[in-house]
Amino acid sequence: MTNKQMVRKYLEHCEDYYGTGPRSTTAAVELAVRPLVALCGHLDGLALSDLKRIRLAMLEANLARSTINARIDKIVRMYRWLECEDYVPSGTYHRLRTLAHLKRGRSKAVDPPKRQPVDARTVQATLEKCPPLLQDMLAVQWFTGCRSGSLVAAHSDQFICDNKHMSWHPKHKTAYLDHEVELPIGPKCQKILRPLLKRKGLLFLHRRRSTYTTWSYRRALVRIQQRYNLLPFTPHQLRHARANLVRSRLGVEAAQAVLGHRTVNATQLYAGRQLALAREAAEKYG
Repeated sequence: MTNKQMVRKYLEHCEDYYGTGPRSTTAAVELAVRPLVALCGHLDGLALSDLKRIRLAMLEANLARSTINARIDKIVRMYRWLECEDYVPSGTYHRLRTLAHLKRGRSKAVDPPKRQPVDARTVQATLEKCPPLLQDMLAVQWFTGCRSGSLVAAHSDQFICDNKHMSWHPKHKTAYLDHEVELPIGPKCQKILRPLLKRKGLLFLHRRRSTYTTWSYRRALVRIQQRYNLLPFTPHQLRHARANLVRSRLGVEAAQAVLGHRTVNATQLYAGRQLALAREAAEKYG
C-alpha cells in the first residue's frame, strides 16, 4: 500500500473521529500531509530520511517553526494509527518520532512574534461598531476568557443561575478527557447573558437561525475591523487578555482557574481551590 493510499484511509478515520469543517482537526491533518503526498505518495511506507525531506520542503516554503513542528507531529501520529491498524510494519511510529523538533534559533525556520493580549481600549472601539449579536459574543468572551468553540456552542442548558450567582459549564475541547470546566460569571457578564437565557436553546443565533462556527465568528470580526479601519485582533487574543488581567491582579493560579486549565491528574482539592479563585476573579473583574 502506498503512502497516498494510507493517507486516504487515515483521512477517512479523521472525518469519522474528529468531524469535518474548515477549522477541524481533519482540515489541519489535510494541510500537514500535502507535502507527504507530493514527495512520497508513491512510496510504500515512510523512512526517517523521507520525513526529513518532507520537513525540508516545509522549511523551503518558509513556514513558521511552530507550524512545521506541529505538521510533522501530525504526520508521525498518522503512522501511529497506521501501525495500530497493521498497515505499516511494527516499529515505524517509534522510528519516525525520533526526529527531534526544530529548536528556536537553531534552524532556518522563521519565528514570528508572539501574539500579544488585546487591550481594553481596542476591544471597546470594536464593540461600538459591532452589530448586537457580535457585540454580545465579543463581550462575553472578553469577560470570561472562554474558548471560541465554547462560545459559539453556548446553550441555555449549560448555565446554572440563581438571583445573584451564575455559572457556565461550556462545551470544550478537552471534554473527551473527562475534564470538567465551570466558569463563574460576574455581574457585568450576567447583564448580557440573563436576557439571552430567557429563551431555551442556543444563545447566539444570527438572522438565519443558525450559529457561527469558530471560523465564521473570526471572519465576522475581521470584516468589522477592516470596514472601520480598527486595530486588528483575534477572538483568541481576548482569552489571552483575560488571563493577563487576572494574573497581574490575582496571580497565575487564578488565571489558570479562570481559563479552565487543568492537568489530567489534578486532585479534587486543587480543582476546588481553582473554582474559588475563578469566582473571586469573576466577581471583581467580570
